[in-house]
Amino acid sequence: MISTLARTGFGIKISYGRESKPEVIFRALSEMLIAFQSLDRHLLESVDVKFTPIILLEDIEKGSLIAWLTTVLEKLEDKDVINLKFDKIVGTFLNQARYAVINFTKKGNKLESKEQIEELQQDLVKIAESSNIKELPIYSFINPRDLLSDVTNIQNSLTELSDEDNVSYLTSDMEVSFNKSFSFTNEIVEEILTKEIIESQSIMILKVKKPDYLGDSKWEFEYENRKLEAKIKNSRWLSDYQQGKIDIRPGSSLRASIHTIVKYDYDNEVISSQYEILEVLEIIPPTTYIQAELS
Repeated sequence: MISTLARTGFGIKISYGRESKPEVIFRALSEMLIAFQSLDRHLLESVDVKFTPIILLEDIEKGSLIAWLTTVLEKLEDKDVINLKFDKIVGTFLNQARYAVINFTKKGNKLESKEQIEELQQDLVKIAESSNIKELPIYSFINPRDLLSDVTNIQNSLTELSDEDNVSYLTSDMEVSFNKSFSFTNEIVEEILTKEIIESQSIMILKVKKPDYLGDSKWEFEYENRKLEAKIKNSRWLSDYQQGKIDIRPGSSLRASIHTIVKYDYDNEVISSQYEILEVLEIIPPTTYIQAELS
């Protein structure tokens, strides 16, 4: 069942150059609509009503490509929501919230601190308050992981467009252009998403797959049938190995003291695991080498 009560119109305008490829333009539009549908879902999922927001195409204009769209709510059955004129509340909230997300990327070309995403979360709460959506039960901050994922997908939809191609978000009373240059690193995303860091030290046996012969980069090991990368922090041992004073044959393993750093997000899921070798306790030669020595 799709409710006709909750419709909110908006447009995506792509002004393209003469040399622009049509498949790139339409792919950018398609990927952006997928990103917006995900953003809509995350914006509204904290409202305790059983529905799914769906974006539908209403019209396409020539010249600059303008796609006019509407958001409808599927499986809307809550009578209290209908009494609150949910269509108007949702429309106001979604349009202003999308505008805030796009405008957030225009304040600079990089996401550089956790405070920036927290400011956007606060802005979305203020929009919720002003649109009266908080009259509905339960509204909370949008999960930063979901918010960053949606911003990433919106920005990724713009990557193939040329310098001459420009994209704008339209409503009946406002227009805002997208910042195609906005980006952020995996490191800052990890910092923003991290709720807790747990560090530990243990003895592990790691099979050497790819040592570092010259520099100060990570070694590649095999552990529990998976790849594990670790940096050797014992500079004296590493120097002796790189100077040929320590012999490590193909298939050898290291028994070592390992410092492990595990980062968890706000859902208590592992974001990343980092490993550092503090001390190499023993070099274990491969089984075939031992057998050859004994024969």
